[in-house]
Amino acid sequence: MLLAALLLSGWCLYVYLSLPSGAEYLRSNPSLTPIMIERQDAARAEGRSYSIKYSWVDFREIPKSLTRAVLVAEDIAFFGHDGFDYNEVEAVFKEMVTELSFPRGASTITQQTAKNLYLSLSRDPFRKIKEAILTKRLEKNLSKTRILELYLNIIELGPGIFGVEEASRHYFGRSVRSISEREAAFLAAIIPAPLTTFSPVKAPSRVRKRQELIIKRMPRALLPKGF
Repeated sequence: MLLAALLLSGWCLYVYLSLPSGAEYLRSNPSLTPIMIERQDAARAEGRSYSIKYSWVDFREIPKSLTRAVLVAEDIAFFGHDGFDYNEVEAVFKEMVTELSFPRGASTITQQTAKNLYLSLSRDPFRKIKEAILTKRLEKNLSKTRILELYLNIIELGPGIFGVEEASRHYFGRSVRSISEREAAFLAAIIPAPLTTFSPVKAPSRVRKRQELIIKRMPRALLPKGF
């Protein structure tokens, strides 16, 4: 037992010291993320063609309606927490106990950004430890605006489609800079699982239902003064 505890402690220390700080993205933007590369490699292994569509858009050019839609859909408390929404974690735990299931996730936008920037899609049981460390580092070294900018530019929103700019061009035929409120809610609606559960192709009715719910809730997303 003692040896196992020492080995685990040593591993945790190694992980803590080896993980990046997030400060490397203060001003520079990621070229490709681990998830992009993993999707590409998986397609090649299966003999499928796969092209990555990914282009950057400055946060100042992203409509406020999209920011609100994403906040109400993914993390309404984003501007008020330190990377972890403890109230949401508690709510999820209660649902797990009462419904004996895993009804929803409790990942904040910062946690999702950490995962998308640095981690793979694997179900490694230790990945959550890495994600937690990276989440705290992003919150420490980057502003909330910068975290949100990174998030909106690298999230997967369709087959080979990453970021809201390419998603907007794919689904609406124009830049995200000029999308409507309904279109913003559509993009927010597919974020959780754009290839499966909330795929516009495989589950259009489910996407529309979530889109309508997001539109109703968008007034709740209060942005910081001067944002």
